[in-house]
Amino acid sequence: MKKVTLIAGICCIVGALILILSIIGVKGDISRFSMNPKAEAERCYVAQNDIKAIEVLEKAQRVRIYEGNVDKVTVNYYSPDSDEYEIYEHDGTLVVRKKSIVRINFQFFDVNDYETVITVPRNSEKFSLDIENSSGSIYIDDLTLEDMKVNNKSGKVRINNTTVAKNAEISNKSGSIKIDKFDVKGDLSVEDSSGSIKLTDVTAANIEAKDKSGGIELENTSAESYRVTNSSSSIKLERVNVGKSISLTNKSGSIKGSIVGNDSDFAKIVNIKNGSSNISSCHDGEKELFAENKSGSIKIEFVK
Repeated sequence: MKKVTLIAGICCIVGALILILSIIGVKGDISRFSMNPKAEAERCYVAQNDIKAIEVLEKAQRVRIYEGNVDKVTVNYYSPDSDEYEIYEHDGTLVVRKKSIVRINFQFFDVNDYETVITVPRNSEKFSLDIENSSGSIYIDDLTLEDMKVNNKSGKVRINNTTVAKNAEISNKSGSIKIDKFDVKGDLSVEDSSGSIKLTDVTAANIEAKDKSGGIELENTSAESYRVTNSSSSIKLERVNVGKSISLTNKSGSIKGSIVGNDSDFAKIVNIKNGSSNISSCHDGEKELFAENKSGSIKIEFVK
């Protein structure tokens, strides 16, 4: 009896492990499980009208959007069923939404890595972009936007050579965020829960960067004001241009790097509890620098 119970227990454990591995293999998307699995087919949707806004809700594939040689906004995607995605236009908004279709599948390891690709005509009018992805990276390249909202839960976020006329909000729960050559006329907000943030050649009216577990790096950025907050890693600055004020707060890790200007340009408030600092508080200066570190050093250089 004990032997039978032991064998049954082992079989349950093995079965559970296989199930977990299969779910990981499909990035948690059980809509890819099927008793009668179908091959992923490439599908295409071409917008019928001029598009003023794009909304994307993906669940388990990469999302890539960029300018290309097309006449109308085009969506290329992979799906075994034509009704797995809901794609339609409404009042100038193109909606691309993956439905929550549950199909249990015992084909565990035959999983391909696909992506949803949205191609926008070159030199098209500015449009609003709203992307949400549950499990998969997001890539945005060479766009001219009215405003932007990106919300990722698991995967990389990469933004390159893009202009936003108003505000941009980018968030990620698990995965790094890298933004390069990004011009935002309004406010830029970047937040990550578990992954690093790096901004290079980024310009905005105001920049807010917040990370709970991962480093924050700003390189050749320019803004009127900054609010940079980190909980568990370093804050690195390289030739950061400050119009009015910059606030740097860290709980565990160093704050270091360079700010464009002279030491005398900044009135400073420096709070440090467990570490050293090469700058100290002073009240003179047209601009404001606030630096606080609870466990780590502060080393700020001023450069021409």
